[in-house]
Amino acid sequence: ENKIKDYLEVTKNIDNSTKLKFYGAFQQATKGPNNEEAPSRINFVKRMKWESWKDLGNINKEDAMKLYLKELEKADPNWKEASENAKNIKLKSKL
Repeated sequence: ENKIKDYLEVTKNIDNSTKLKFYGAFQQATKGPNNEEAPSRINFVKRMKWESWKDLGNINKEDAMKLYLKELEKADPNWKEASENAKNIKLKSKL
């Protein structure tokens, strides 16, 4: 239970710039380069997300995944341990 609270505390403190990096890297890793039409500048959030993805250009999916993990490591250096703890909690609940 404390590990879950710790995780939620970390994610709550991630700034918008980092969230945009996560978004762009995720989109690049799952969909490839951004070839979508740009949203209107009036829709600020959609436009910022689109730009964060577009800025990655033609990097391949594997490099996008590495970028995502690099940002995750910066945001939460203990993410691997938290992930393992979450798996263990899930496995115990199935027993």
